[in-house]
Amino acid sequence: MWNGDLALGQRILTPSFRIHFGGRDDTDSLRGPLDLTRFIDSFRSGYRELRYRTDVGPIFDGSHVACRWLADLTDDVRGSVTTGGIDILRLEGDRIAEAWSVSGSRILSS
Repeated sequence: MWNGDLALGQRILTPSFRIHFGGRDDTDSLRGPLDLTRFIDSFRSGYRELRYRTDVGPIFDGSHVACRWLADLTDDVRGSVTTGGIDILRLEGDRIAEAWSVSGSRILSS
């Protein structure tokens, strides 16, 4: 979804999906695939280029999955940079029911 395939939301998220971002109170009210799809669409519109990739993982433990991700982005303020974060997902069956996402504020140099 974060790479722009917003239609994935209906297939991979539960109807009651919730996401928790470290340090972002404006996302606490997001519920379900449609809310997250709208949020991602709006978020992506702030960048000329934005591409996510998994750096470590995924690591599975029962109904939880964790990974470290990197995002290569280009915007009008910073130019081209890479940043990253960690996601922990809670699964219900074959769908994501809840996510915790912490993004790094540091820019990684190449």
